[in-house]
Amino acid sequence: MLRSCRLAVKKASQIRVYSKMNFQLGLAAAPVTPLDKNGELNLSLIGRYVDFLLEQGVPSVYVNGCTGEGPSFNVQERKLIAEKWVEEGRNKLDKIIIQVGGTNMKDSQELARHASSIGASAIASLPHLFFKSDMASLVDYCAELTSVVPDMPFMYYHIPGYTGVNINIEKFLEAAQHRLPSLIGLKYSHNDLFDATRSTLVAGGKYLVSLGADDLFLSGLVLGINSATGSTYNYCGKLNVAIMEAYKNQDMAEAMKLQHKALEYLWIFNKHGGNIAVTRAFLILLGLDVGPPRLPNKPLSDTDLQSLKNDLQNAGFFDSK
Repeated sequence: MLRSCRLAVKKASQIRVYSKMNFQLGLAAAPVTPLDKNGELNLSLIGRYVDFLLEQGVPSVYVNGCTGEGPSFNVQERKLIAEKWVEEGRNKLDKIIIQVGGTNMKDSQELARHASSIGASAIASLPHLFFKSDMASLVDYCAELTSVVPDMPFMYYHIPGYTGVNINIEKFLEAAQHRLPSLIGLKYSHNDLFDATRSTLVAGGKYLVSLGADDLFLSGLVLGINSATGSTYNYCGKLNVAIMEAYKNQDMAEAMKLQHKALEYLWIFNKHGGNIAVTRAFLILLGLDVGPPRLPNKPLSDTDLQSLKNDLQNAGFFDSK
């Protein structure tokens, strides 16, 4: 009994405590999941997808999130998607983060173990997608989920517009820091820049905040939020890399001009529905046929696709592609 306790203590002492200092993340795309015309996985496209993102200067991916429609796929499909991104991205992509959250703790833990076994860079998780969490239960939820992969870097996925769980993230990080040793930060897909900025200061700046509000990219940089993960980086990667470079070079006039151009494309995105189907349509128009989404999401009609294309042409979207 004593020997078992000593082994347990030794194992616990070997668990690595992560922070943004040893997990750097700059710009990351939240890729859609390629499907064929029948709505089945089209994994053969992912190798080309990796190169497509790298050509835009986007070095990392956040797989099976909301843009990737992760909760619309079963466990086996989500494993296959993760495996293919890791296989094709190995020695090419900087970070491959696998989102494992859903409505079933056991499934999420199975997906977490799988992500660890295939060599993903980190896991991330939404809160439970049906039963709503308060602060205390959310910390408990994340602690139980990550307990099966204690050495795997973990990011919380804050997207209250989808989940309805709109907690104060600064307070969440303060509450979680002693319970979640593998927590490195979060994907912050919300427009509360006050909370997002305060979150970067918790525990002396220990936690990574990767902004998921693409329209606030430059604002985030100004406030010291140096990472961003989002859907528009699938097709506006070059533009956002240029925003980051202009900001680093202290050329705010150029950074603002480029951000306004990004906002123009985002305005067109929202005009045509502002949803996963439109993200897929952008990629299809750029020659990457990622197929239709899964129900309840529906693809754009041919008429709507042509209308989107016309608006993008008028805005000069294809000129530098």
